[in-house]
Amino acid sequence: MRALLTKDASILIRNPHLIVDTWDFGAHWAYLRVILPPVPTPLPIGPLPGSSYLGIFSIHGPFTSAAWSPIHTAVELWHPNTSIPCIFGADWNSIPDPILDSSNARPTDPGWTYLRITRANGGPSLTSARRLDSILCSALLLPSLRYSTSVFTSSDHHAVSATFGPEACSPPPPPDGTDASNHNLTWALHPGLWQSASFVRAVRTFASRYTPTHDAGSLSPLEAWKLLSISAHDHLHRLSVHHGSSQRLLIDDLASTSASLISLDCRSASDMTNLPALLSRYRKTLSALDFALSLPYASRLAAAELRLSSWLSKTSSSPRSTPLPTIVHEDSLSTPFTADEVSSALRRANRRASSGPDGLPYRVWSELLPVAGPLLASLANALGAGASLEVTARTILLPKAGDLSNLANYRPISISDSYVRTLARMLSARLLTVASFLLPWNQAAFIPGRRTTLVSGLLQGLIDTTTATPSHPTAPAAFFVISLDQRKAYDRVRHEWLFACLQRLGVPRLLLLLLSALYSSASTRVSTADGMTTAIRFLAGVLQGDPSSCIIYNLTLQPFLDLLRAWGVGILVPGLGLLTSLAFADDVLIFIDASARGLQQWYALQSALDLYERASNAQINTAKSSFWLVGSPADANAASALAATIASYGLANQNHRAFLTHLGHPITLWPRPL
Repeated sequence: MRALLTKDASILIRNPHLIVDTWDFGAHWAYLRVILPPVPTPLPIGPLPGSSYLGIFSIHGPFTSAAWSPIHTAVELWHPNTSIPCIFGADWNSIPDPILDSSNARPTDPGWTYLRITRANGGPSLTSARRLDSILCSALLLPSLRYSTSVFTSSDHHAVSATFGPEACSPPPPPDGTDASNHNLTWALHPGLWQSASFVRAVRTFASRYTPTHDAGSLSPLEAWKLLSISAHDHLHRLSVHHGSSQRLLIDDLASTSASLISLDCRSASDMTNLPALLSRYRKTLSALDFALSLPYASRLAAAELRLSSWLSKTSSSPRSTPLPTIVHEDSLSTPFTADEVSSALRRANRRASSGPDGLPYRVWSELLPVAGPLLASLANALGAGASLEVTARTILLPKAGDLSNLANYRPISISDSYVRTLARMLSARLLTVASFLLPWNQAAFIPGRRTTLVSGLLQGLIDTTTATPSHPTAPAAFFVISLDQRKAYDRVRHEWLFACLQRLGVPRLLLLLLSALYSSASTRVSTADGMTTAIRFLAGVLQGDPSSCIIYNLTLQPFLDLLRAWGVGILVPGLGLLTSLAFADDVLIFIDASARGLQQWYALQSALDLYERASNAQINTAKSSFWLVGSPADANAASALAATIASYGLANQNHRAFLTHLGHPITLWPRPL
């Protein structure tokens, strides 16, 4: 998609076959001229104009006649040839209303009004000419008009659309919404339906009356869950149509009342006679307005419970690493999952989170808990015993800054079905009970009782004591801090490395097989302008959006930090011992001596990084990594040589800065004045 975006008027081009020939913009207007693609020869040219150009204006109506002058000049400048077809898309204050103007007999007087649109006294006033949101087109295009429509929106504007083309280019019939095999279709239960007490009662009635037609004893846990999932999907789909239509009627009634009030002419005696009745009707529909405002669809960003975005090769290598500590609470982790754990996982879930491909949010399983709880616990135990599960997700691409023709400037956001995320939460809850035993104190990420202040506070304390004058008795010798930035750290973790780390830790078979079921057959379909893509497998990365992703990632990183410590990388801190690193997930600080020994530590760090990257598929982003010197080294020449060596690897020296920010906390690098 290409776009001309200005402060108050914009044009979006979605068709990749339209070539932008020229463009311009000014206050309240924007203009594009595009080259039309050739019409296929089997199609008759019909009423389409023969010109290969199309002009497009977007106008956001000014409030004064003087402001129209530059728009008039722009139209004459860019559209002097009336033989070239042109389309004007205009805001409602831009276009004359023939009916209103003819009834007033003052076509040059827009009849400005000052409406009070506010929810509180003293709110802002809206200046309006009560004009129509419109699409104007050249006379050449009128025979090509196939469809046009306008609808009310949640703002004080209408949405207007028009379709032009030859008769042979009629749009395809709408797809059959009941075809489950059509992956271009998506359906999700609207969160606003939960505001309806009758809808909630209907869902709970379904839960109390749910009785499978099959012999439940003959079904596997996966079959029993799929039967409930499909039954709930079909039943809630029908409920949503029934209850949603009632909500739609309320909203349409409000829109109709608002439209009637907007069309009133305060200078008309008959209109003023109708005003009291309309105001009474409007007051009665205010409850519908409040109801309508309670229906915003959950943000896809806030709702993204999974973000799996790497599709990398499965090749791997397994270098030796230092042994990891074994789990001492294996028995408590190996007990079968229960319905209480399902209930706890659903209570911790974000109710506003969007649904996955099946369209069912967490709230559904919370309401169906008497049925869903035991079935989901049974499914978790079956997966923990080796059963397989096909995990699917849907992905959207969010644009980042930069050239949007480059795929690298898009962020993939994926989300799986809510019941899959519930299984992941059950797994994470167990791992978090032993997290403090699995990870040392200097890994502070997402473990109960640990905060970013642990890292930032210790770092600032080390800097303050080392640079203090006179020298502090507990201060370490001068040292370098190496800040490592990893490229897409969570998305690049190789699955073979992930499971090797968990197995070496002694994670019970129940949890390993459950996690394997969530990872082994995971795939996604990407939402595009042309529909959903075919399935794309996830070959790397951890599940993001639930606590398990954080602790699992930390466990895959810890062998690298342990190897550094085993090789003697670090600084001696009086009263603390050897300090090798401080970490908050993938934000890692490495400490090395500012001496000749520090050079050996630097090369040991490079060797450890090489092993870690080959094993885990991690990649250090040297352009975003940095270092700085703390204290006054005893051997200035050795420290200077070490700084030059580190800089030669592409890391930025931060010693020219007095302050920097780490994990959101300001860090002072230079000695603070007394």
